[in-house]
Amino acid sequence: VEPKRQALREATETLNAANEKLAAVNALVAELEKKLAKLMAEFDKAMKEKNEVMAEAEKCQNKLDMAQRLVNALSANGIIWEQTVACAGEELVFIPGDTLVACSFASYVGVFTRHYREACVTNYIEYLTQKGVPLGPKPDPLSVLATEAAMAGWAGQGLPADRVSCENGAIMTNSQRWCLIIDPQLQGIVWIKNKEADNGLQVTRMGHSKMLNTFEVSLDQGKSVLVENMGETIEAVLMPVVSRNTIKRGNKRVVKLGDKE
Repeated sequence: VEPKRQALREATETLNAANEKLAAVNALVAELEKKLAKLMAEFDKAMKEKNEVMAEAEKCQNKLDMAQRLVNALSANGIIWEQTVACAGEELVFIPGDTLVACSFASYVGVFTRHYREACVTNYIEYLTQKGVPLGPKPDPLSVLATEAAMAGWAGQGLPADRVSCENGAIMTNSQRWCLIIDPQLQGIVWIKNKEADNGLQVTRMGHSKMLNTFEVSLDQGKSVLVENMGETIEAVLMPVVSRNTIKRGNKRVVKLGDKE
């Protein structure tokens, strides 16, 4: 029995020693895992900072590229600006004369055909030249009254792109008077309806039973009015509107339409 007890004691001691070693190993593993978790957290933080820095670097690079393109574009336009500045002084001398030609064109020759318009402008330019009025090399009323972008916009609204139509559009958009349109092909009507659609265009006819009411509402709400099939006369009740005859009431200006203001 004693040998068996001795073997049991030895086995027990061996087990205890093994358990102590296991506890030590487990403690070491736990400490290593704790260090690993800390290192992983530091690694994740470093990777996050790296990604943020790379994203910021990419953003800065994009801004730099855009700035470089802008600088290159501005440098390319530098020559144009220099030429514009150089020509500005000369153009200031010609602007009054060219503007006089354009205003006269808009005021007096809108009712004529293209050939008669050209003849009138040519004769007028010769007259101004004889009187010593400074004019540009080629005075062009259309270029003074409208830009290429404006004419392109009119074309998109249905106005034909020929010169006479563009001249008519320029006269209409620059005139202080209400324009009378001779439009047998209905091209101008289509353009006006498209152009004034956003302004709440109201269409009526002279002598229509609701014409006066249409004018009252449009004047009150700031809408445009198109009178179709105009005859040779205008009803007297509309003359204050046609002649822009306004009356000052306090800080406001009103138009007398019939018995209403």
